[in-house]
Amino acid sequence: ASAHGPHPLLGERLGNGGSHFEVLIDLDQLAFLRDHRVFGRVVLPTTAILETVTAAAIETLGFSRPVVRNFLYEAALTIPADEPVWIHLDLEPSGSRAAFRVQSTGLAESAPWQLNVTGSVEDDLDPADPTPFQPRPGGSITREIPPDQIEPNPKQPHAKLAPGEKPP
Repeated sequence: ASAHGPHPLLGERLGNGGSHFEVLIDLDQLAFLRDHRVFGRVVLPTTAILETVTAAAIETLGFSRPVVRNFLYEAALTIPADEPVWIHLDLEPSGSRAAFRVQSTGLAESAPWQLNVTGSVEDDLDPADPTPFQPRPGGSITREIPPDQIEPNPKQPHAKLAPGEKPP
């Protein structure tokens, strides 16, 4: 959590300083989620889950460069249009890493908990700088190809156009 309040996807920490978080996700509160649909259902994007896990690792475990590994979808985390969803994130620290799980449920007391995602997160203590892309030898190879040198696609009907004529 920051001075601006809890992380919007991480929510509140449960218990006394533990590694368990709870948030109520509502499509009215986070309207951008309405745009992420799979087969017509609103699904929490993978990037949101990754952001939540890394934010929790930074906040509770003091990681400076969290790396998620062994990310596994058990079930998509769907959010009904007419009902908020409770989401729990649990981190189980073990040495320099932590196992995590993300679970969700509806508002009804009888609604079952669904295991959505499992994995592990660790701190990248010795990050290697990525090798920069090397420029192509001789500079750019981009050049304009004159129209008379373009070969027609044999699978497409081809009609010659008069100079200045536009295709239909």
